[in-house]
Amino acid sequence: MNKTLEISAMQYDFHTLLKVSDICGLTGEIGFHDTDTGYLVSFPDDDGKADQRMAEYKKRLVDLCLLPSAPHGRHSVLSPLNGYTHAVDARSSTRS
Repeated sequence: MNKTLEISAMQYDFHTLLKVSDICGLTGEIGFHDTDTGYLVSFPDDDGKADQRMAEYKKRLVDLCLLPSAPHGRHSVLSPLNGYTHAVDARSSTRS
């Protein structure tokens, strides 16, 4: 059985969601699905720890800060928890 978390595309882009899954060590364990308003992230609950994984994932998302420091509509995403910086194109709506 899976538990799901709905995330608005207005708040986060798909690449940021993937990076957060990598930061949390959940790459390959959680699934991403497009919805009309954003994304549905599914967490496996085979071991009863889905709520714990979801809480960690949400915490990392909330801790992200968009810094409008790069030119041409690009932003840097900085996670205060690990200092990771990643360029994100704020104009792009491509989901891959």
